[in-house]
Amino acid sequence: MSIIGKSFFPQFVLFFSVTVHTLLGQENPTKDDLQKLIVECDIEPLYLEGNLDKIKEGSHEEFRMNVLYKGTFYTRTRSEWLEDTKSVRKRNLPLKSTTWEFAQIDYEGHTAVVKLILYEEEELKYVDYLTLYKFETGWRVITKQFSMN
Repeated sequence: MSIIGKSFFPQFVLFFSVTVHTLLGQENPTKDDLQKLIVECDIEPLYLEGNLDKIKEGSHEEFRMNVLYKGTFYTRTRSEWLEDTKSVRKRNLPLKSTTWEFAQIDYEGHTAVVKLILYEEEELKYVDYLTLYKFETGWRVITKQFSMN
């Protein structure tokens, strides 16, 4: 038998088996981490009347939300966005049933993009596009753009 047959083949089979088992045997931890962050630090605080301070935990201090409203483009800082959200809450608007789906999560290295679709009372309300960076402290949202229906 050749040298490849005696030493290489068993090592290759072992490597291949471990790799396939690892890839098939677990969910993608980065995708799960991103979904968990978005739910806890964006969806719950904004749409389920959760703690608005959670937004600070999930977004970078230099976060920007880009808005195009009635043909006018403007940018909101994280603190401006939080103040706007608090102001809306003070109006005691009725809470609507909100559901969501992660339409896309794409990441490479320390950069990620998430497309999040939100429904109110089963009607399409928002499509959010979030960009994130992974810092030493974990993933943080750095920008948000949205389409409102």
